[in-house]
Amino acid sequence: MREQKRAEWLPMTDYKALEQKIAGEKADKTENLEASRTKAKGEIVENFRKRAKPLSDFLLPELAALRSDMIGKYSVEIEENVTSETVRPNTEPWVRFEIVNDSTGERSGKIDVNIVRLPPKGGLSSEYGAKVSLIAGRNAEPLNLDTAFGMKRRHALDRDLAERIVAHAFRRVVRASS
Repeated sequence: MREQKRAEWLPMTDYKALEQKIAGEKADKTENLEASRTKAKGEIVENFRKRAKPLSDFLLPELAALRSDMIGKYSVEIEENVTSETVRPNTEPWVRFEIVNDSTGERSGKIDVNIVRLPPKGGLSSEYGAKVSLIAGRNAEPLNLDTAFGMKRRHALDRDLAERIVAHAFRRVVRASS
């Protein structure tokens, strides 16, 4: 009788099967989490590229044209964060360039063009606009050039603005060389 009662109290759960089920659920969760992370990263990169598009569509081609037209006279040094795959949601796309007179070594000063997040206006979601600054000298503070180009607070980078930015830097180096 004692053995019969004891048998009634034995668990009826198949713990080996339960262990496999738990392991399978854990694997599914891991796969879903990885898929979710991959999708989120893809969306972050896609949004970054959308914000960087004016730089790659307007500013970089303008710099390439200057480089091509002035080969042997002027060099264009370019650094950029436009095509990076390792971005975070708040990473701002940017291009930094400097024009150099090849014969005199005179430099235009580094021009930074950033696409920055602007504060929301009137309850709308955040927008992005261009911000332009000049760094003239090794330890100089950046000089905001937005007003020099007549940029309003929410100014987008377009072909006209890209041309004016590159022409401004080119004038600086030509004047310094004269």
